[in-house]
Amino acid sequence: MKLNLNNLKINNPFGKFLKNIFLGVVLLLISFSGVMISTNLINKPVKEDTPVNAAIVAKIGSQSFDTFKAAVDYANAQSTSQIIELQTAPTSTASDTENIIIANDISITANSSTCGIRFNGNTIGVLPGCTLTINSGYFYDCQFSSVYNSNNTYCSGTINIKGGTFSSTKTGMVKLYAGNMTISGGTFGPASSHLFDIYQDAELTISDGAFTNSGGGKTINTWGGKVNINGGTFDCLNNDTIKVDNNAILSINGGTINGTNPVWVANGQLKLKGSPSFKNSLVYAEFSGGARIDVVGSLTSNIKISSYTTPNDTYIDKTAITFDSSLSSSSYLSKFTLQNGGNFKFYADSSTNTIKFAKHITISYKVLGGESVTSTTREVRVGGVYGNAPSVTVPNGYYLTNWTDALGNEITSTTKVAVAEDHTLYALVAGVVKFERLGRDKKKVSVYEVK
Repeated sequence: MKLNLNNLKINNPFGKFLKNIFLGVVLLLISFSGVMISTNLINKPVKEDTPVNAAIVAKIGSQSFDTFKAAVDYANAQSTSQIIELQTAPTSTASDTENIIIANDISITANSSTCGIRFNGNTIGVLPGCTLTINSGYFYDCQFSSVYNSNNTYCSGTINIKGGTFSSTKTGMVKLYAGNMTISGGTFGPASSHLFDIYQDAELTISDGAFTNSGGGKTINTWGGKVNINGGTFDCLNNDTIKVDNNAILSINGGTINGTNPVWVANGQLKLKGSPSFKNSLVYAEFSGGARIDVVGSLTSNIKISSYTTPNDTYIDKTAITFDSSLSSSSYLSKFTLQNGGNFKFYADSSTNTIKFAKHITISYKVLGGESVTSTTREVRVGGVYGNAPSVTVPNGYYLTNWTDALGNEITSTTKVAVAEDHTLYALVAGVVKFERLGRDKKKVSVYEVK
């Protein structure tokens, strides 16, 4: 039975007053129920069967979310690892504008090859002990960063990237202060800055992927830390492709590194093994500024070493390349060529199993007597020894005196070369000197052949 209050005929004033009170209470209850329903809808994830105007950006199981951050917040609150599935193509404007913290083990995948997220230059950080895995999807204007969290500690969790497309017009792609990042696939670049900035407490390992920066920055720029490259293709159109600085360690076991300046070791360590490929076989290394190259396993590539600055006399004899105990520096000397070194050249030092670079000078030989010398000049290494002097043809019965420098110091084959400039060695062809009488009051000096 329906109760129609409008048909209720109440004639006395007090009855009418009660009727109005009753109607007001009913309307108030209806209004309050509507607010509760609205509030519940706001505070809960958007369900698949809920009609809403907002696009569904991501899903976790049957739960749907209209922003990526909402999906991450929900995943962080769960007690088990979660999978976020991206549902829509990136919009022309940023759909997420807040920094995001990963506080659980979370995997991200795309529902189709066109699905992804556009950010606003904001960052994604992973808390210690947590792992973020990206399998696919587009990620625009986002920076993966070891940002500080609320406890003022680095987000030093692990990031694994197995696929996806990453680019940015607002920032670099990765700024890793701490923690580990591994990349086994995906396409990266371009970015408005360096694609990767790696700092002293971080480690980046790459086994595959395509990395190209056509912006103003480098592809990988190190401020310390470790970078391991086992595969992948790297290129940079307007800068160094990879720079090693601030005592960083770059290990290369494979991959193809292109660019005008494929690798620049400014102040740090480059470890080589296997068959890495460098464009024009070229590596820049500032040995005079703290660069070091180590061969840590069988190396099949031939490498040209160049420098932005020509070495000077301050670095007359300096270690450039070291080898592990299973390798020989002398057998690998032919694999390394020093370009634009001026008077500096590589040589193998078997006593330390290293390849060093040292200044080389020209020694001229002159016999004071006009006799012919088989070789008038030879090249020697500063810090090395003079070695055997050339042969001199002397008349029968005469002999060649010792070689000396301009100051009269005797020079033998084992004398160390201490002068860092070109110079001349001198010698005399001698016989027997006799002082003989010439007339009653004069003498003469004669030189006779040795009998």
